[in-house]
Amino acid sequence: MGSPSDDELERAAELIEYERYMLVGTHMGLTNARAEFDVETFVHNSFLEAFLFHCRNLWDFFESDEGRGGIHASHYAVGWQPAVSLDPEIRATLDMRLSRLTYVRLEKAEVEEEWAIDQMLIDVIAVFNQFLDSLTPERKRWFLSKYEVDIEELDLDSWERS
Repeated sequence: MGSPSDDELERAAELIEYERYMLVGTHMGLTNARAEFDVETFVHNSFLEAFLFHCRNLWDFFESDEGRGGIHASHYAVGWQPAVSLDPEIRATLDMRLSRLTYVRLEKAEVEEEWAIDQMLIDVIAVFNQFLDSLTPERKRWFLSKYEVDIEELDLDSWERS
């Protein structure tokens, strides 16, 4: 596939905006679920899996190579690279535990996995903001008009890093 057209990029921006919207929404659900003692495990796990899935999708958007035909940040800002990368250990765990049936999942099935979801959200949103700052005003507009959650209003500076 050659370089995508602006029309393709604009349409793809909606998918990327959806990932960011769902990442924040699932984090909010997880945060509320942790505060409640009567939340069903099924609901908690659904929020957790969705959050991790959207986190991985956005990191793929930021970091992945062109070889798999995916939508990448460098399509919007040529040569763009994230200032930070997803921790390789977290990435490996995501890849082995999420959306794949692996023996690693069997080995860890009895161990309660602690995911640093607050830190993961902070890192993804920080890189997303870096990405937005690298765009032309026209392309930046594609990412700011699709969903009602105003991510820029999140007070990430007040969050403790885990």
